[in-house]
Formats: sequence, C-alpha cells, structure tokens
Amino acid sequence: MIELYVFQKPNNPLLLNLSSFCAKSEAFLKFAKIEHKIVEYSGDPGKFSKSKLPIIKDNEQTIEDSSFIEEYLIEKYKLNLNDHLSESDKAIGFSFSKLMEEYLYWSILSERWFVDENWFKLRELFFGTAPKLIRPLISNMVKKNIKKSARGHGMGRHSQEEIHKLGKKCIKSVSDFLANKKFLLGEQISTYDISCYAVISNVLHCELNPKLQRYAQENHSNLNQYITRVSKTWM
Repeated sequence: MIELYVFQKPNNPLLLNLSSFCAKSEAFLKFAKIEHKIVEYSGDPGKFSKSKLPIIKDNEQTIEDSSFIEEYLIEKYKLNLNDHLSESDKAIGFSFSKLMEEYLYWSILSERWFVDENWFKLRELFFGTAPKLIRPLISNMVKKNIKKSARGHGMGRHSQEEIHKLGKKCIKSVSDFLANKKFLLGEQISTYDISCYAVISNVLHCELNPKLQRYAQENHSNLNQYITRVSKTWM
C-alpha cells in the first residue's frame, strides 16, 4: 500500500493539511481512488534527500515532491485523468497550477511566518509539542531557514504590503478565469483542479493568513463553491 508522509493534519474538516503540497498529494490519492495510508510525520524532513514533505513510500521506492509523486502515480496506475483536455487546455492548467504553487503559495507562507500576530499562533500550533526549553531555538531556526528560502525565491525581498498585493492578484486571476465554470477547464475535473484546490483551500480556510482569507471570502465567492465541488469528487 502507498504510504503518504505529511505534516501533522489540522483539526479542521475543511483543510486536508496546512501544507498546500501535502494537501495536494492527499487530494490526488483520494481523487484517483488509490488505496493509501496517511503517515503524520513528526521527525525532521531533513533526513530525506529534498528535505521536505510530502513523500510517498511504495514498497522499496521513495518518491519526493508532490509533482513527481503525481507523475509516478499516474504512470504506475495508468491513469487517464486529463485525457479529455486538449494540449492547449493542459498548458493553461499547468500555468494556473504553477501560479498557485510558485506565487500564491509564497504569499500565504509570508503572511503566516513573517507577520508577528500570525507567527505567534503558528509557532504554538507547529512547535507546541516540542520541549519547552528548546522550543524557541527550534522554532526560530526553522523560521530563519524559511526566510532564507523566501528570499532565494524572490518573494521574500518584497515588503509585506507588496507580497499581499501580489497574492491578491493571484486570487483574482484564478477567480476571474474560473468565472461560472464548474471546474477550471470546463465541466470535467482534471488534476490541475487538484493543484488549485490544495492552495485555495488554504487561503479560504486557514486563520493563519487572515488578510488573504478575508480578501478571498469577501470578493471571490466562486472560489468557495469551486473547492466544495472539487472535494465532493472524492467524498
């Protein structure tokens, strides 16, 4: 059986995981109806070659990164989840999924980790079980590494106001493109909807990014309806 290693799952029925990428892999397994076991990993992801989650273990094989996990599962199970799409549709779907994962994701991360009132909540949630004496050391070390990654990506070089503005543009773009369509590329769901779902559900249903959450909830109601439709495909 496929084992999916993810960060600790939240006590929120509307969120699969606070990590968009862990949520993406879990949603994909559910959507594709692949039997699997969720492993909530509490160790150091640095033991894996890419130092991050999610990963899957399939017998002796370990696959890292949500995109490569998806590719592996599609090939292994001979899935034809996007065969109804044209090549042009696939290009559009890929572009929107990367808008979510490579742009909006960093806006969410920035609001959660680098705005003090959100960071204090996140620190308690993520590191609350760590020994009290070393809790500040561990949490500050992780925060420092994330800040370095954000700066390396480029998003971390902007002010919080600029980052929030860019995040709003991403939310508006996907909402405007979706409009009244059932799914991102028409009446039939595709894997690109899974990628978008994972990030957008974190915008809409996580209080650790309140400004982005409020903007999306108040201005783009079609996104709430959209992620509900996506999640119903595996319920």
